Amino acid sequence: MNPAFARITGWSQEEMLGQSCRVLQGEGTDPRAIEQIRSRLRRFKEVQTVIRNYKKDGTPFWNDLYIAPVKDAQGVVTHFIGVQNDISDRKKQEERIAWHANHDSLTELPNRALLADRLDQALRFVRRYHLQLTVMFIDLDGFKPINDTLGHSVGDKVLKVVAQRLSQSLRDGDTLARFGGDEFVIVLPNAGNVDEVNSIAERLLVNLSEPYEIDGKALTLTASIGIAQGNEDIKDPNMLVQQADMAMYKAKRRGHHNFEWFSHDINKKVERHVVVRHEIQEAMANGEFRLVYQPIFNAQRQIVSVEALLRWHHPVQGEVSPAEFIPIAEHTGQIIPLGRWVIEQVCRDIGRFRQLGIEKVSVNLSPIQLSRSRFVENLEQILEQYQVSPAQLMLEITENVLVNELTHAPELLQTLHDKGFTIALDDFGSGYSSLRYLHELPIDVVKIDRVFTSHIGGQQGKDSIVRAMLAIAAELDMNVIAEGIETAEQLEFLQDKHCTGYQGFYLGRPIAIEQFVHLIGAQQ
Repeated sequence: MNPAFARITGWSQEEMLGQSCRVLQGEGTDPRAIEQIRSRLRRFKEVQTVIRNYKKDGTPFWNDLYIAPVKDAQGVVTHFIGVQNDISDRKKQEERIAWHANHDSLTELPNRALLADRLDQALRFVRRYHLQLTVMFIDLDGFKPINDTLGHSVGDKVLKVVAQRLSQSLRDGDTLARFGGDEFVIVLPNAGNVDEVNSIAERLLVNLSEPYEIDGKALTLTASIGIAQGNEDIKDPNMLVQQADMAMYKAKRRGHHNFEWFSHDINKKVERHVVVRHEIQEAMANGEFRLVYQPIFNAQRQIVSVEALLRWHHPVQGEVSPAEFIPIAEHTGQIIPLGRWVIEQVCRDIGRFRQLGIEKVSVNLSPIQLSRSRFVENLEQILEQYQVSPAQLMLEITENVLVNELTHAPELLQTLHDKGFTIALDDFGSGYSSLRYLHELPIDVVKIDRVFTSHIGGQQGKDSIVRAMLAIAAELDMNVIAEGIETAEQLEFLQDKHCTGYQGFYLGRPIAIEQFVHLIGAQQ
């Protein structure tokens, strides 16, 4: 025994000489490592292993142990020499590395890598006991504004509290993992029937909606939960995560602070989404998109401007509804190149409209376009390229842009207005209506949504809403364009109330620019 042994173990020579090294063993010592040593020694073989040993004071340490036989001149083993090294620091570092490889450093929850392993374990449990495997996918509602306005440090603290609340709501055997960002996944190997799962989801929603006290600030947020369930016949448990994710988006669309179960109709919608996304890319490359223009009339039924509308003629399916492909293009980001193409095409067509006496064209802008940091610069570059003046364009935005998607909307709209663009608030009254927008923002035109004009002369009360909109616009010195006019009665009512602009199938359907030559001639 040398001094290094005494330093590592705490045992002196006087205490150890003549004793067995079994005194270094304890409850945490792996019996498999002990048996490995004994087996090799019985056969006079060298052995190398890592074993958990204990010092004299009971402190554990990791021992990298090497034992080799020593032979005499005749080749007979006379004794063994053992060399040990305290590698506790290295083992701690390895454990830290392994922990971080499988856990989220912020919330200390399992990450996606460990989640995959826990899913496999849960599936084996389900198969053994013939149970149902349930997965919940949780996404926080309204978390992004917290990060954007209060900073990521506050957002991180919120995520830690969320992780604690979710953990406290689960049972032994359940797994909670941070999937990424503000998304969490819960694996329930034995959640029970649908009613029991619903009860768990409702409890989670209540717990997460309780106020958060962060750095002296009271914050509130909710969550949307998607649920998927399968039995022992599941081949890949990760499919349940994907299905729960789809169901979560359905819960989002239904108003947040809600949970939804996965169903196969959701799966069909997702498959359609993937197909349309690919076909949009091909359509842009193959020139399948085109613009049509719907005329906008004044009170004398003269065309004063037109609205550009995007159409897609699919080579197999025919006309694809904008209500289907535009939301998908916004979700995938394809609306950026598609929106640029629309503006460029409008700029190419404006010269021909001016020859027909039409000085202004309306273009609908997506919130995704407006959220790009260089939107204004890129728009100016296009106009300069085609020698088009900002006064020739009317930019149409919806109310949802103002309240949901674009935190810097007032500044951006003011910049566009100062540069000479006409700003129109489209579909007014159909979203999160607020008179404050009309008063504070640089809005030149209000477009009354067709949901109101379509009921003129019908249900009692609808006429009064339209009258109120027109009166407010008149007080604020704004022009009003009524959309969706389909009858002479609707047109007459709006003319009597001094509406300034009229648009709808009764007056003129969207048509290609070539057809406007005949339309203008007929009007004249």
